[in-house]
Amino acid sequence: MPKPTLKQRLTRPTAKQFVIISWVYAVVAPMIGLYIADMVTSLMALFILLLCAVISRVYLKPSLPKAFKGNKLISLIWIPLLLYTLMDSPILFTRLATDPSQLQQVSGLTPYRPMTYPSGRRTSATKYLVINKVHLHCDYSTYDGCADLFVDEGYRGQIMTAQYQKLGGFGNLAYQIEVGSDTLYDFETQYAKYRQIQQQKRREWFWSFVLFGLIPFWFIKQDRRIYKRKQASINE
Repeated sequence: MPKPTLKQRLTRPTAKQFVIISWVYAVVAPMIGLYIADMVTSLMALFILLLCAVISRVYLKPSLPKAFKGNKLISLIWIPLLLYTLMDSPILFTRLATDPSQLQQVSGLTPYRPMTYPSGRRTSATKYLVINKVHLHCDYSTYDGCADLFVDEGYRGQIMTAQYQKLGGFGNLAYQIEVGSDTLYDFETQYAKYRQIQQQKRREWFWSFVLFGLIPFWFIKQDRRIYKRKQASINE
């Protein structure tokens, strides 16, 4: 009997081959993800996939547990991807302003320090530059409150003017900030920075989707096939 080709092993693997592939995927995909995808998504996927690989070993036993209806846990792999998409959706899907005329403007007294919103014990506080009740970031980071503005105490109490783009619940992205005749943040530099961050986030999302969004479809399909075949052989 000829040995099965690689294509046959991938399209219709045996139970043993499926278990081996599950273990390889559980280890290799998150490791790759740490370099080309989102780190948090990859670490969450590693935990879920290792559990799935452990559960898949049930197909190597002579019989299946009565309550076992297939490895449903693999579907949870989409949760980290969904969370990542929701958390970074502002920068992923926002059309960045390409011209100052597309921005909104606010003026007010330069504050003495960023406004800090405390978070949990293990997470950093969220910081904003607040001008006339408008919350601003000078970087795509909730830990950034335009701290560079507060290095020179001479700006305190002077009128500050900021041009910004709304970014939903995340806050607002500051593109240009001026105090008197001094330009502390300029449009071209800020736009280039936001564009670079957006491209990086989109690349991470794409590879996260490939590794933990598309590939699991194959495992779900094969798991159903092997489960049905195992059930049929037990009932014979």
